[in-house]
Amino acid sequence: TNRTTDAIKLQEEAKKIREEAYFKDKDRWLGDYSLILNNLAGSYSKTNRIDEAIKLQEEALDILKEAYLKDKDRWLGYYSTSLNNLAYSYYETDRIEEAIELQEEAEKITEEAYLKDKDRWFGDYSTNLNNLANSYYETNRTDEAIKLQEEALDILKEAYFKDKDRWIEDYSRCLNNLALSYSKTNRTTDAIKLQEEAKKIR
Repeated sequence: TNRTTDAIKLQEEAKKIREEAYFKDKDRWLGDYSLILNNLAGSYSKTNRIDEAIKLQEEALDILKEAYLKDKDRWLGYYSTSLNNLAYSYYETDRIEEAIELQEEAEKITEEAYLKDKDRWFGDYSTNLNNLANSYYETNRTDEAIKLQEEALDILKEAYFKDKDRWIEDYSRCLNNLALSYSKTNRTTDAIKLQEEAKKIR
């Protein structure tokens, strides 16, 4: 649509301005610049300009990886999101193994953070567990998927009982995903129990 085209033009202009600022003072502008790169990449993806989107996402990831390695606590969330954004685009272009590598990295770094501060990172960590589990499931690595889904379910079950409105969608989705994996491995009784639980909380 014309509005989407106009929005992309504005984002491209913003990128140009921030890019100049970033290369003059990287430490000050890397957060803004990487965000603009990822936002523009998202717009390109929506308009089927996936190759251009990937180029921007790869640039954003390189910037954020460097920032993360210098200050993990500050940049972890941004870096993890950037890993997942690029992984999604790789999936869209059938670069499945590369996508999984990125998701494994996201899962690994958020696990480290979660083990140090569970209250702060359980949401990000459970999301990354489920993202990676879905990829394992789709590539017939079902036993590995189940292991991740079970861990995510334990985390989200606790979160759900603390704040049902906030976590019902995530908990319900996790129940159904694990049920699918159990069904795929002929654990039908276990799958039915989870489906009944998902139905009960809706």
